[in-house]
Amino acid sequence: ALSLYRRNALRGARELAQAALALRRDEELIELLLKLRREIAVQRDYDNASTAHFTVLYDGYEHEEMKVLVLDILKSAYADIGKELDHFPEEPITVILYTGRAFSDVTSAPGWAGGMFGKADGKIRLPVHGAEGQERALRRVLTHEYVHALVHALAPSAPMWLHEGLAQYLSGD
Repeated sequence: ALSLYRRNALRGARELAQAALALRRDEELIELLLKLRREIAVQRDYDNASTAHFTVLYDGYEHEEMKVLVLDILKSAYADIGKELDHFPEEPITVILYTGRAFSDVTSAPGWAGGMFGKADGKIRLPVHGAEGQERALRRVLTHEYVHALVHALAPSAPMWLHEGLAQYLSGD
């Protein structure tokens, strides 16, 4: 179930989590199942755009134009941050674009959060509603979250101060 969740095969992950819970109660699986239900509800009509290094999931109705900008920013981050940290991920990283409310519903993040990297699933999540015309801020947030993804890949148990310090420094904060 976790493997499918990381690959964004949400319905398959949900089926396996439900089957596992039928065999034995497990708090982590219950938490995963709740998360899957929220994400499936939000992403049910999402489109995706992929490159060799990224898969961007987005609401085609609201974020069609935004996906092009996001992919351009990610392409730059892949080259620039990869060079700085001497690491270029082999597997594509999933980036999910949400409206502000959907972001909050799925992540339970505070309203001030500009984005989130999930250590459990390796996905970057961003609220992009109202981000039109805010390319500089979007670039900073995407780069910041991408640094978290690379630091996690290089050192999964790195302390939070190192994560935040590198993310802030390399995103220009």
